[in-house]
Parts: sequence; structure tokens; C-alpha cells
Amino acid sequence: MFKSNQEIDYKSKDLNNNIKSDLNNNLNIDKAKDETKDETKDETKDETKDETKDETKDKLKDETKDETKDETKDETKDETKDETKDETKDENNTNNFNLKLDKLKESIKQEINKKNEILDQLQRTQADFINYKNRVLKEKEHAFNNSISIFLKDFLQFRETLKKAMTLEKNDVFKNNLNHLLENYDLLLKRNGFEKIDVLNKNFDFSLSECVLREKVSSKKNCNKVLKILEDGYTFKNNIIKPAKVIVGYMEE
Repeated sequence: MFKSNQEIDYKSKDLNNNIKSDLNNNLNIDKAKDETKDETKDETKDETKDETKDETKDKLKDETKDETKDETKDETKDETKDETKDETKDENNTNNFNLKLDKLKESIKQEINKKNEILDQLQRTQADFINYKNRVLKEKEHAFNNSISIFLKDFLQFRETLKKAMTLEKNDVFKNNLNHLLENYDLLLKRNGFEKIDVLNKNFDFSLSECVLREKVSSKKNCNKVLKILEDGYTFKNNIIKPAKVIVGYMEE
């Protein structure tokens, strides 16, 4: 019934071995668990880290995008503001320049108008002065002609006296002398610009002749014609100094 000690020892050893084996197995299991836990922890940590990194990266990306967007917006706004300011400045400068240019044009126009007015006044004054000068010269000439015409009338009247004396003279010698004197007298008149008015046998013109007598005629041809010159008429520089005294023919109705 009783077992031998040797058997007991064998059994004890087997038991111990089994216990050791169980312990080792338990230890291995615990180690495996620990390792699994560690691995899980590590994996979890890694995953967490990766996720955190990814989230951080995403956040950073989003933040960077947002910042970039904001910066871009701000830059765009600033650029737009600057461009608007520049355009406004340019417009203001252009408007100011146009205003100054308009004022300058208006000023130049006013100056030109003033100059034209002054020039017009000067031209009118000059024209008035020229007219006044011409009028004064004409008046002087007219006054001179009037004064000299009186003298010339008396001078020409001397010719008529000479003609009458020659007609009445019976002495041939004196008559020839008077005729020679009359011829020289006529040459003197002609040389100094006096012209005899030719009205004989022409229609009577009251501006050239003075009708002293009227003579009845039988022919229409001689009606209102100068039949005879009693005293010669003269012009001096195209001005009538002495009208001719004539006899004019007429017909009764």
C-alpha cells in the first residue's frame, strides 16, 4: 500500500516540474500579455501620435490655408484700396489739371479778346485820324482853291478886257500888238494848267456855262445849243474856275 520513497520523489519532481511549467506558462502568458499590452500601448500611442500628427498637420494645413486666405484677402484688399486710392488720386489730379487748363484757356481767351478790342480801337482811331487828316487836307485845299480861284477869276477877267480892247482897236499896229499879247497870255495859261472849256455848238450844260442871252432859232438842230461864246470858260486841275458866258438857241412852241 505504501509507496516507495523513490516513487514519491519522482512524483514530487513531476509535480514540481508541472508547477514550474505552469508558473513558466503563466509567466509567459503574463509576459505575452504585458508584451501585448505594451504593443497595444505602443500601437495606440503610435496611432494616437499619428492621429495627433495628422490632426496637427490638418490643423496646421487648415490654419495655414486660412492664414494664407486671410493674408491673400488682406493683400487683395490692400492692393484694391491702394489701386482705388491711386485711381482716385489720378482722377483728382486729372480733374485739377483739366480745371487749371480750362482756367488757362479762359484767361488766354479773355486776353485775346482784350487784345482784339484794343487793336480794334487802335484801328478805328487810326482810321478816324486818317479821315480827319484827309478832311483837313481837303478843307485846306478847298480853302486854297477858293482863295486862288478869286485871284484866277480876276486874272482871267483881264483876258476878256484884253480881247475887248483888241476888238475896239482900229490901229492895225496896236491891234497886232494886242493880239500878240493875247497869244502869249493864252500860252501862259496853258503852261500853268489852265484849260479852255469847249462848249461851242454843244448842248447847253449849266455846270460848264452861264447863259447870258437866248436867241431864237428856226431849226431844231440848234435848239438848246450854244450858239456863241461871249467869254471863254476855264478849268484848273479839273476844277471849274470860270464858267463860259454864252448865247443859247431856242425855239418857240
